[in-house]
Amino acid sequence: MSFYKIGFLKKRLKCGKTFLHLKNTFTKFITVMKKTFLLLLTSFLYLPVAFAQQPSPLFMSLGKPLRTQKGVNMSGSAYLNNDFQTATVTTTSGKQLKNLQVRYDMLNQRVECNMDNNLYDITDSVSKFDILSGMENHTGKFIKVKNQDLKTPGFLELVYADKVSLYKLNSVKIASQEDFYTKKVTKSYVPSSTYFVTVDDTFKKVGSTKKDFQTAFKGNDRVKSVLNADDLDLKTDVSGVALGEAINGN
Repeated sequence: MSFYKIGFLKKRLKCGKTFLHLKNTFTKFITVMKKTFLLLLTSFLYLPVAFAQQPSPLFMSLGKPLRTQKGVNMSGSAYLNNDFQTATVTTTSGKQLKNLQVRYDMLNQRVECNMDNNLYDITDSVSKFDILSGMENHTGKFIKVKNQDLKTPGFLELVYADKVSLYKLNSVKIASQEDFYTKKVTKSYVPSSTYFVTVDDTFKKVGSTKKDFQTAFKGNDRVKSVLNADDLDLKTDVSGVALGEAINGN
């Protein structure tokens, strides 16, 4: 075989090896790109879910997460509004937050907020809140009050605004009743309302009964007339408004 043919074969062999090397390199590149694409696709698909499951930074700064309460075998409710209602919340720093979903726990005097199915206790960060709808027989306007007559700071609901404004504290107690025959004990939430008035921006406790009002406004014939009405119910704002009007002589 001539040197020319040998050189030609060497060149072809070298070209073949180069082509094979390039082919293998390209195949590896395609494999890496496929894996990278699948990884990125998986990340983008997971990202919204991951964000949805994370607690909101806003609410983490306002309060603390709460675990969903398990149902208890009791009649009545500890909440003023069982369902979350749209509200405007004013924080202790004066910032106003609109369209929050809140409900009020009367047993613990706690404001709870629902955000993306995460439950938060925002009580300590709230100075007042207004529930905008769904509050039958209630104004839905609440302000946090620290008062010597309150064991813990509570949210008083505005009933009637005037020179002497009328507020009430909505609360519940747990009562137990035993059946005489079966001895079975039934527990229930019993709601109550304690009224306060403001005089010179100072909250003063009136009480929760007709007698308390009679004592506080002794000599006021209009208040006496309202208290003697057959349809008086101190748990509703309807009766509260009537008392507020009588107190202020309106």
